[in-house]
Amino acid sequence: MWQFFSPDVEKWITLTMVVIVFALILLRKVPIHWLSLGAAAVLIALGIISPEKALLDSGNGVNWDVLAIYFGYGMLALPLMESKMPAAISNWILPKLRKEKYALLFLCTLSAFLSSFMANPVVVIILAPLAIEMAERLKSSLFLYLVGLAISSNVVTTVSMVADPPALILAMQTNMTFLDFYWFHSRPSLGTLTVVGVLAALLTLLFQFRRLNNAVDVIVQPVRVAVKSVILIGVGGMGCAVAIILNILGLNTAAILFLLALSIIISVLDALFPEQTAIHQGYLQLSLGPAAIFVLSIFALALVPNATLGFLKYQGWVGLILGILALLMLGRKWFEGVKEFDWVSIAFLIGIFIVIGSVNQVGLLKDFSNLMIGIGLTNPLVVFVIITWLSVALSSFIDNVPYTVLMIPVCSYMAQAVGVNPFYFYFGMLVGTGIGGNITPVGATANVLACGMLEKRGYKINLGTYMKISIPFSCLAVLAVMILIQVFWSGF
Repeated sequence: MWQFFSPDVEKWITLTMVVIVFALILLRKVPIHWLSLGAAAVLIALGIISPEKALLDSGNGVNWDVLAIYFGYGMLALPLMESKMPAAISNWILPKLRKEKYALLFLCTLSAFLSSFMANPVVVIILAPLAIEMAERLKSSLFLYLVGLAISSNVVTTVSMVADPPALILAMQTNMTFLDFYWFHSRPSLGTLTVVGVLAALLTLLFQFRRLNNAVDVIVQPVRVAVKSVILIGVGGMGCAVAIILNILGLNTAAILFLLALSIIISVLDALFPEQTAIHQGYLQLSLGPAAIFVLSIFALALVPNATLGFLKYQGWVGLILGILALLMLGRKWFEGVKEFDWVSIAFLIGIFIVIGSVNQVGLLKDFSNLMIGIGLTNPLVVFVIITWLSVALSSFIDNVPYTVLMIPVCSYMAQAVGVNPFYFYFGMLVGTGIGGNITPVGATANVLACGMLEKRGYKINLGTYMKISIPFSCLAVLAVMILIQVFWSGF
């Protein structure tokens, strides 16, 4: 590799590049994927990071496993949306709820649940029409409805490793498996602890909705499930049980191959015998093929070894294969799926991985950690609190993906310096950066989308009114998870 500058000059060049990139990302005047890719290209051209390390070293360059899993679950969200699953769940539950506040709380809970495995903006788009209809029928303020939906979709960002890119990045960078998000090192892990935070946040919404006592009056269509869907979901469930038995018997490879074969069979059958998912004769036709594939993929992530096969880890292969099967399930709409997929985020992640890898390689992150220690931040609890709430504050107005990539090595250095397990700081940082985006209307894409819908309908987005909902919701969730992290991880 060529080297044109001394180590100190490389640090200044890299620092300048990072400041410029983050500032322009914040301003949103230039497409963020062009910013990250352009900065990465400049750093490679200047010899600060080699092309080999940038593209092939997951520790200091692009983490292809993250991209593969993001591709897989991003693609699967499209057939899940086509399957009418979210609408069917709403149609089953809403008629059973008597009061408006409970119906709206259910919609927010459903938003949180769906966002555990679907992109947050997609969930808001799916549920917004139902929220708008309810608000109009009950003559209530749509502001509370759509803001509640948006912030609920963002609060589950650390419930699972596939819930949001920052969680996925942390899992892949630290070699966590899917189940490690729930039980790790013989103690409850971040996903389990986050569920408590989500419940605490939803309780604040119930308080916000306390005056919504109108009787629920929403017209819903009966849900019809075809025999094919029942068979597919049944076969998928039995397949998971068989895979678990094979794993218990020590036949892990056989279990993985069995899940793969079954996923391919279900995808092919779903594509060859499509169901009419449009409302027909007053019924909503539900397709369960995509749900079966989702369940099988979760079991596959849980069972695959944390090892590399070719250019990807096994988890990365699960994501890549899942994306291909999702395209197959779209049938003739596969090309629309390719066009609709969020390729911008993939490009952005490639560039930002290289930029932050360069920061780490030249030693800036270690220098920053030493600076923190030098000014007296040596108490683990103080560092934990600062990292968590700094993440909340910064993620309320900057993109949480580059922030997460930047902070993972910072947390590692800080943990090493003060003598604690790095996951103590990792989890605090991730909770802060995941939920912090809820604080402002521009902190997350789902928030921007919901506010845009409100403005189109004549609502003025008042920051103070918005934050009366978002701050109690977000801060209570973060505080609840922080306490649990302190209890279970501070002394480990």
